[in-house]
Amino acid sequence: MNKDLQIAELLTARVCHALAATVGAIGNGVELVEEFDASMRDEAMALVSLSATRAADQLKFFRMAYGSAGHEGLGNLSDVRALGEAIVDQEKYQVDWSGVEGAYDVRLTPGLGKMLLLMLELASEALVSDVSAFGTD
Repeated sequence: MNKDLQIAELLTARVCHALAATVGAIGNGVELVEEFDASMRDEAMALVSLSATRAADQLKFFRMAYGSAGHEGLGNLSDVRALGEAIVDQEKYQVDWSGVEGAYDVRLTPGLGKMLLLMLELASEALVSDVSAFGTD
């Protein structure tokens, strides 16, 4: 099989896998709205709203990180930070941006923002969220 085709398939699978959970949460929220009384609707609609926002943020991230738009479209660190926070699970991890204060408006070399987004994604995927899996020696 052609290597370019394999890479395209892997990237497509990655995007679909990431969005499946978010879109599934939207579906679950809609089911809750339909099944429960008015007291649960607010909570269900909050879930739908949060999940829809997360899906939109993920799509923006993937467009810039994997698409050609990211080569020139990420002009400064504030753009990278906004998109990076969309891919990092904020409930599990926090990215410390304190070392770059004052540099958010500095113009990035073309391709650097895209590389930073991909590094953020790799780092967030590589981090262990459940250290109890390693035992307590």
